[in-house]
Amino acid sequence: FPSVSLGWDVKKEGFLSDTDFITMLKLRTGYGRSGNLGGITSYTTLNTVKENGIVSINGAPTVTMGSIRNTNPDLKWETRSTFNIGFDLGIWDNRLMLTSELYYSKTTDMLYEYDVPVPTFAFDKLMANIGSMSNQGVELGISVVPIQRKDMEMNINFNMSYQKNKLLSLSGEY
Repeated sequence: FPSVSLGWDVKKEGFLSDTDFITMLKLRTGYGRSGNLGGITSYTTLNTVKENGIVSINGAPTVTMGSIRNTNPDLKWETRSTFNIGFDLGIWDNRLMLTSELYYSKTTDMLYEYDVPVPTFAFDKLMANIGSMSNQGVELGISVVPIQRKDMEMNINFNMSYQKNKLLSLSGEY
């Protein structure tokens, strides 16, 4: 799954290089995709069987075989695409640090094992790709170093985040 990110160290630019109270200023952004197999094992998409018992056919003992689960040959990776943008700011020799990030992600082909009717299916559960969901939010952080000595340093950190999740679709063809 591909991803790319970019960062710009603005403090190293000529227009900010002589600004003494700003120690660091970095802008960053990124986009990436990731996959999740969830409950898919190596054989979830295949019709696997096990011994079901022995019956007599024409007087000869015969082993019968039966499926061990409902299969879905159309299963695929659950995929998440994420975009983020943010900044990091350090002032007064990084004694005050501010960081912020905005993000948006969308998950498609969500995996879910749901109830299905029997006898239409052999078993009462089926794994399928049945939905999509979005997540968006903001993260903020403040770090202060009020005391910084040779033998002691005190750090105070504050973090805050807000996230909104939305179920975009939930359906299936089974």
